[in-house]
Amino acid sequence: MRKISLIILALFVANAYAQTPINIVPEPVSIKTENGVFTVDKKTEIVYKDASLKKTAELLQAYFKDALQLDLDLEHKDGKEGHSIILSLESLTEKDAYSLKATKDGISITAKEAIGVFYGTQTLKQLIPALVEKPKEKSFQIPAVTIYD
Repeated sequence: MRKISLIILALFVANAYAQTPINIVPEPVSIKTENGVFTVDKKTEIVYKDASLKKTAELLQAYFKDALQLDLDLEHKDGKEGHSIILSLESLTEKDAYSLKATKDGISITAKEAIGVFYGTQTLKQLIPALVEKPKEKSFQIPAVTIYD
């Protein structure tokens, strides 16, 4: 009987964890969760595709180094990158709007202007699990998600 109780409790906890909503403040226009996670580790690069995004990329790099003890490489280049956090500009409807897409292969933050990309990086920080603030390991997972705001 005790084993059955433990199994039921474990399933309840696992189910509650699996249904934990993604909370972003302020709440974005849309959040769509996907299957999978992206693992941020020492091999992850921060790539900015436009010179106007350099400062935002540097701020994100400093956050990973100071708060999470991960020293990520910073690159300015075009093209598709693997295992990267990519910051880029593209046409969106409003100057401060952004799109953040996290998949198992990487994270992309796009916006019409640099301020939108900056807002996207602030949202990315909120996706980092709270337990990572004082990490024991040098990697963590970001849920696969598409956010537009």
